[in-house]
Amino acid sequence: MTTHTWKMACKNKLHSADVVPGPFNGIGADFLIHGVTKPRNASPGAVDNAGAGVSVSEELAGDEEFAGLNVEILNMMLQRQIPTTVSIPSHCSSSEERSGTRKKLQTAAINKALLVWREPAGCISLVQQLLGLNKRASTQRAPSKKKTKRHLEACRKKLSYGHYTAAIRILSSSGVAQPTADTLFELQQKHPYVPPPTISTEAVSTPSLTVDSKAVLAALKSFPKGTSCGRDGLRAQHLLDAMSGAGAAISDELLLSITGVVNLWLAGKCPPSIGIFVASAPLTPLLKPGGGLRPIAVGTIWRRLCSKLASTSVCKNLNIYLGNHQYGVGIPCGGESILYAANRFLEMHGSDNTKSMLLIDFSNAFNMVDRSTIIREVRTHCPIISRWVEFCYMQPARLYYQEHLLSSTQGVQQGDLLGPLLFALALHPLIEKIASTCMLDFHAWYLDDGTIAGDTMEVSKALKILQEDGPVYGLHLNISKTELFWPSYDPRRDSDTAFPANIGLTKPLSSLTRFKSCRILSVNFCFCATVLEFRGYIFPYVLLAPMRFRMLPRALMIILCSIFVIL
Repeated sequence: MTTHTWKMACKNKLHSADVVPGPFNGIGADFLIHGVTKPRNASPGAVDNAGAGVSVSEELAGDEEFAGLNVEILNMMLQRQIPTTVSIPSHCSSSEERSGTRKKLQTAAINKALLVWREPAGCISLVQQLLGLNKRASTQRAPSKKKTKRHLEACRKKLSYGHYTAAIRILSSSGVAQPTADTLFELQQKHPYVPPPTISTEAVSTPSLTVDSKAVLAALKSFPKGTSCGRDGLRAQHLLDAMSGAGAAISDELLLSITGVVNLWLAGKCPPSIGIFVASAPLTPLLKPGGGLRPIAVGTIWRRLCSKLASTSVCKNLNIYLGNHQYGVGIPCGGESILYAANRFLEMHGSDNTKSMLLIDFSNAFNMVDRSTIIREVRTHCPIISRWVEFCYMQPARLYYQEHLLSSTQGVQQGDLLGPLLFALALHPLIEKIASTCMLDFHAWYLDDGTIAGDTMEVSKALKILQEDGPVYGLHLNISKTELFWPSYDPRRDSDTAFPANIGLTKPLSSLTRFKSCRILSVNFCFCATVLEFRGYIFPYVLLAPMRFRMLPRALMIILCSIFVIL
């Protein structure tokens, strides 16, 4: 690879082809790179042919340069968990003498790879070489017997990287399930197979969402520090690193290319055969505090970037439609709002023995919600992102757990940045029916956690609607975890027609010390509540903690977190 500066048109015949120009300075390019084969743009009809059912391998057949690059190779790469660095270390671009040898080795390796790339089948050779280096199965460490020790080690690691929010989440979490046969079986049970969703054959007339480079850069920078990668190993930090340091010279061109790729995804113009890989994700089975697993899917950075931009563009406009009942989408501190309002409602009406409160719990809600309903609601209320949603959810996605492959054919993935919005849209018709049929005093939802209060018989009527109509939307009540609560006793609760006999009952308390605080608010309520929960102490006063605790100085959060790690 050679750099060549120019101030006028280059007349060197050796540079007539395969020239990559640098940024335009108003007169010409600041530099150009020659001697490296420049990747070709796809032919104008390539996308249309792919949409017509022509496979990627057929499109590339006969092209010696791209021979062997097909979905089969992509599948092989995603099935192999290849570790990547979190970011490009700063000392790799420093000018210190001690890193000189490392620089020379890196330069030699890059130049060698470029020589291979120029060969007719060089690209596939590099891919196969990478796969060959990762053939050895990674040896798993013996699981630690002490869960607390694992938490502290993980927390110290996050603190060393400066990931303070992640450290707090680790302190309040129950950990990750061990890779056993029981864990695999439960993950398979949570992802049952269903036929593909059915949608109207009528095409969407609304133009798809398009974004500019400024919005894409802002979205990339908004990812939290240490954001994990998908199965492909690419991270948001990698893209940011490529546009900084020595790469700043071509950052504008790179950002424009990334923006073009994002708009291509959002317009749904990519081959459908690639959709199962773009929507693929490795599964992390987190342990729930009350037992069971919560599978978290960490998708590719391309999917998360597109979903973040799509969610940002439509969330604010949906606040009017979601009305006064849903607080899990587009409303900051929505869970806290429900909590404060419920406590206030109890203080005002707790002595009224004609009322009851229902805390609703669905079984495996996110993974079971009906995709046909999701796509129908998206087409109706936010059609500008419908092509992207259909690209991700119209066909099964691949979920990777250890060396096992699962299929996601139903619901939304927990970890998809569009997941909360899609779930709220699918749930809303059911919420509207309850609101129009039942005379309730309190009716609020934070995604799949609902809180209903009012006259006991009206609450009973709302429960029956959920039981009868919920399965139509793929939502099935978990009666044993759905709790009936009120400080004073209403004899009508014991009627055979009011509530199921196996419904969960919460003992009357003076305040909502166990008002699903962990389930509704998770770790987003306040740092104080999170730490107290981790230490095993939950006080009613924590639920009424002032909002200013959310604004604790960063230094104080670090000190408090470190103290609990040491203890």
